[in-house]
Amino acid sequence: MIFFKKENSDIKSVCEKLDRYRYSYNYDDNNEMIIIKSDLSFDFKVNMLVGKDINEEAIEISENSKFEAELSKCDAMFEIKIENLDIALDEINTLIEVQGAVQDACKGYLFTPWNGNISEPWIDWLLKLR
Repeated sequence: MIFFKKENSDIKSVCEKLDRYRYSYNYDDNNEMIIIKSDLSFDFKVNMLVGKDINEEAIEISENSKFEAELSKCDAMFEIKIENLDIALDEINTLIEVQGAVQDACKGYLFTPWNGNISEPWIDWLLKLR
């Protein structure tokens, strides 16, 4: 899950970022979902969710974390669905790259439910190094 402010991104922004990362994908206009092809036998499915429920989930997930203030402003989320997490974790570099491309497109906060980790936007992190 990647939480962000709706005004910062949309599904087209993710498609543009995936083009730069040279990922093969299909955009399902009916379901408003991006299907990213992996080199393995599975796909990543990305869809965008918006609304008060997303904001409440962001607040709950970030409670007592150093990102609590930032996530309380988030009202949208890109959800990356992985049919088989074990296979995806075996190919962790691809998973990280897909998450990074989506996170970079929306400047959002990545939450990985399997370990409860929250990662700040990559761009902000890179700017802190300068």
